Amino acid sequence: MNPKITECDPADFIDTTRVYFQYHRNEQITLELVPFVMRATLDSALTADETDSLFAEYELTVANRLGNNDFLLFTPKGKRPEEFFTLYGQDAECGFGNLAAVQYATPVFWTFPEIPADSSVCMLTDEFLVKIDTTITSVQKLSDINADNSVELVKLASEFGPTFLLKVTKRSQFNALDMGNFYRESGYAAIASSNFDCLIQRSIDLQNIKR
Repeated sequence: MNPKITECDPADFIDTTRVYFQYHRNEQITLELVPFVMRATLDSALTADETDSLFAEYELTVANRLGNNDFLLFTPKGKRPEEFFTLYGQDAECGFGNLAAVQYATPVFWTFPEIPADSSVCMLTDEFLVKIDTTITSVQKLSDINADNSVELVKLASEFGPTFLLKVTKRSQFNALDMGNFYRESGYAAIASSNFDCLIQRSIDLQNIKR
């Protein structure tokens, strides 16, 4: 994908009324967005200087380095993290998340929002898991559905049932969380869930700035 570079304001795409959720045992479980950080995975070809320059340009600071090209980032004061997320399904290079150098930029959620002092977080990746009912959806049909939605097969995730790890691309209409919900609601998958990366309590210090 080679998005066109156009003038746009990513803030125009923010839906301030949306609720993040995923399904668990046929119930919608609401997720609480962390309002000042995001997850970003960059192109592995970027040098350290290029990465630092990119973050400086968008006034992003590193909260935690997750890997060679993976970061938990603080967004600028007064800015919503949604302004920096990847805008899936767009044909334009609009905002930080749709830069060619950014593989994806996604939301971060509190793991245990019911515990005020807990700073554990779960970060959305670009992957989601689906388990199909083969009496309803064949493997070939799932492959066709993936192609229609610009979703890629990563691997067969379990030898104990038809469970697959899938990955959204920037051509997909939704991020991995919403795409999993879409597969579930459309009847393509019996079970669908995002493949989160989580940092539990002491591995990251967000307690003093949790809002």
